[in-house]
Amino acid sequence: MAQLLLDKIDVYDPELKMAQQTLISTAMLPVKQRLEFWHDSVCKHFASLEIGVHNEDLSKGLRSTLVHSEFGKLDLIQLDACRQTVQRDHRKIIADAHRQDYTLFSLQLRGIGKVEQDGRQAIVRPGEAVLFDTSRPYSFQLDEDFEKIVIRIPSETLKTLFSRPDRLCAVSINSSAPGANLLFTYIGSLISEYKTLPQNCTSAFSNALIEMIGGMLQELPESKSANDSSIKKTHLYELKRTIATELANPKLGAELLSLQLGLSISSIYRIFSHEPIPLIQYIWNSRLERCFEDLINKCYLDLSITEIAFRWGFNSSAHFSRAFKERYGITPTAHRKNNFPL
Repeated sequence: MAQLLLDKIDVYDPELKMAQQTLISTAMLPVKQRLEFWHDSVCKHFASLEIGVHNEDLSKGLRSTLVHSEFGKLDLIQLDACRQTVQRDHRKIIADAHRQDYTLFSLQLRGIGKVEQDGRQAIVRPGEAVLFDTSRPYSFQLDEDFEKIVIRIPSETLKTLFSRPDRLCAVSINSSAPGANLLFTYIGSLISEYKTLPQNCTSAFSNALIEMIGGMLQELPESKSANDSSIKKTHLYELKRTIATELANPKLGAELLSLQLGLSISSIYRIFSHEPIPLIQYIWNSRLERCFEDLINKCYLDLSITEIAFRWGFNSSAHFSRAFKERYGITPTAHRKNNFPL
C-alpha cells in the first residue's frame, strides 16, 4: 500500500494527505534533511522519542516511509524503514504531558525487533506482535530493515475491555495464541481494503478491532496470571474490609467470613496464606489495636477495661489482658493510667 501511494507523491511533497490517510516519505527530501524530518514525523504520529539511525543507513539516504490512516478511535500506522532504535524516557514523557496516553499494538511484518518496558524484554519476529505503552519509558530496537503495522489505541479505551494492559507490555505474541491468527488476518485485511471502506462504517470496524485485541489479550497466559493476581488482591481487600466491619462480633472467624463473602473456608485461608501472619492472628491483632486506641480515648473513660475488650469481640478479660501485654509489653491498666494519671 505504501508503494501505491508513493507513486502519487509529487517530488517536492514529502507529506501527502489523501482523504483519511497521510503518507510520509524521506525519499522526497535532500539527504541532509531526512533524519530531522523522519524524527519529527515519527514523534508526531506516535509520541516524543529519541531516534537513533546507523551512520551507514544515513549515508545511504535513510529511506523510510510511514502511512497513517485514521480509523475511528484508532490510528493504523504502517512503517517501512531502515534499521533504527527508538527510545522514550521520562524526559520525553514529561514533555508530552499535554498529550493523550496510548497503548501501541505492533505487528511485525519484516525484520526482527527487541522491545523493553517495565523490566521485561521481548524479541519480536515477523508474524508476531507486541504491546507497549506511551505513559512509561520503553525502547524498540530494530537491527535490520523492517516493516510493521502499529495500532495506536487510546489507553483508556483499551482499559474498558482489559483493566491491566500494562501487565502485557513487552510480551511477545505469536500467531499460535488463541485468537491471534484471526486478529492478525483482520488487521491485514483492514490495511489492504482501507481505501474501499465506506467512511460511515469505519467506527464499526474500529470497534470490532478493539474488541478483538482486548479479547485476544485476555486469553494470553500472562493475562490469566495477571487476572488471577488481581482477583486475589480484590478478595484480600474484601476479606480485610469484612473483618473490620465484623470485628466486634465474637463469632468472627473463617466460617463467618465464608458466609459473608460466599467463599469456601479453604478459599478464605488460601487468600490469606501470603500475608505475614495467619488469619486468626490478624483478627486478634486488629481487635487489640482498637482496644489500645479506646483505652486512651476520653470518650470511653466511663467504660471499664473489660467493657472495652468485650466491645471489640473479646469474651474473656483474662485472655484479653494476656494478649494485650504480649503485644504491647504493658498491661491494659498501666496503658490507661499512663495516659490518664489520677
